[in-house]
Amino acid sequence: MFTLILQFLIIIAQSLDRLQTRYILLGEHPTLKQVDAYFIVCIVGSVLLTICLRPELRFIWQVGNLLVQAGFVIHNARIGIKLWF
Repeated sequence: MFTLILQFLIIIAQSLDRLQTRYILLGEHPTLKQVDAYFIVCIVGSVLLTICLRPELRFIWQVGNLLVQAGFVIHNARIGIKLWF
């Protein structure tokens, strides 16, 4: 879930009209409203699914989700959307 929040902040901080996204549901050039709605649904959905899963499946879900989101973060960094601390 933390990676979703980071991605949200990164995308908002950058110009959405000059970058293409890899998010199938958002399309190539999403509006700020579409990005907001997408990440809210993803964060709430991830939390609800985690709560509903049996304890032995939660770990698998969390690791799988983390790996998928890490792929998006790496892609974003490669195209110039980076987060600096």
